[in-house]
Amino acid sequence: MMPDQTDPELSTAPPKQDAAGLAGNESPDAPQQRLAQIEREATVLAEAYRLRLVGRLWWANLMFVVLPAVFATAAAIFAAGPDPVPPAVAAPLAASLAGFAAVLTAIHKALKCEEYQTECLRLGPAYEAIAIQAGSAKISSDPDKLNEITEQFAKLTESAKAPLPNKYIENAKVRAGYKPCTEATPSTRKGWLRRLLQPW
Repeated sequence: MMPDQTDPELSTAPPKQDAAGLAGNESPDAPQQRLAQIEREATVLAEAYRLRLVGRLWWANLMFVVLPAVFATAAAIFAAGPDPVPPAVAAPLAASLAGFAAVLTAIHKALKCEEYQTECLRLGPAYEAIAIQAGSAKISSDPDKLNEITEQFAKLTESAKAPLPNKYIENAKVRAGYKPCTEATPSTRKGWLRRLLQPW
């Protein structure tokens, strides 16, 4: 379930802040630049988690949640012995469907799909809220906003337990307007099951 890659270009760590603030060597525009950086990173991460939920996780839910429910329901129907189906056929069919449902449910639990999806549902809106706050703070004269937003961003990043593969972050950069759109690689249907079952 856990992606094995992180994006070196998009660091989720909050920008470091000079303790001396404007009294040190910082330029007057430094706080605005930091807020803009936080807004950018939080926007990209929020969009990346949204893409994650509507992408492969949607198909995972279809395969490992919806299909087991369908198979279990069909197994119960055949186990009841409907009239058109001979008992010699209904019983093995019911057992097979129940077995398929159990296997898919076991895979779903082993991959921890539910936990990962729940974490994506939490992180996406949370990063979006931080991006909105950072955008509003850029036009605010409150000096404490930068520290407050930086702390929120740091705590959220530290608590995140659903890493993202590089491709979702790159796609999110394009959708958020922070990266030019390049020609997409043609998709292929070959190996779709392998790609679905590989680590999230």
